[in-house]
Amino acid sequence: MLREWAESDLSALVELYDDPEIDRWTPVPSPFDSRAAREYLTKAREGCWTSPAW
Repeated sequence: MLREWAESDLSALVELYDDPEIDRWTPVPSPFDSRAAREYLTKAREGCWTSPAW
């Protein structure tokens, strides 16, 4: 079962997305740090998936 990202997932988000290949194939910024993770989580909650401006 999948669930939405939560505040407790921020460190996992950093670990998952702080990879050069993620930057190469997705609009997720690199390097991906805790600030980027929090911004990602906020935008995900707002439904801003299509916005390339992080």
